[in-house]
Amino acid sequence: MNALVPRKSSTPARDRRRQVLRMTLAFQIWQFATPRGWDVDLEELCTHTRRSPQAVARILHLKGWRARIRPSKSEAHGHAFHDAPTKRKADVSERLLSGLPEDLTTLIV
Repeated sequence: MNALVPRKSSTPARDRRRQVLRMTLAFQIWQFATPRGWDVDLEELCTHTRRSPQAVARILHLKGWRARIRPSKSEAHGHAFHDAPTKRKADVSERLLSGLPEDLTTLIV
């Protein structure tokens, strides 16, 4: 399905409501983090906004704010929600490269 084609269930009113909800959550994150010098983590933002880690992480990603906040305790133990796709890609790359000979010149004809 083309990403530019709206879903059939999507209506202008529903799209506008989603946009307002995203803007509201972004403001709540900004309002909480700014006076603290962005020295907050994902868990604190979730607690303050009463939203899921996925919702907060998405706003942080969309706004480019992810690097501003500090890693949460779960991220320090390697259970970061936002890093999961990156880790998965790294694992696939390692598996693909593990089957190659160390001297790649042997592959060149």
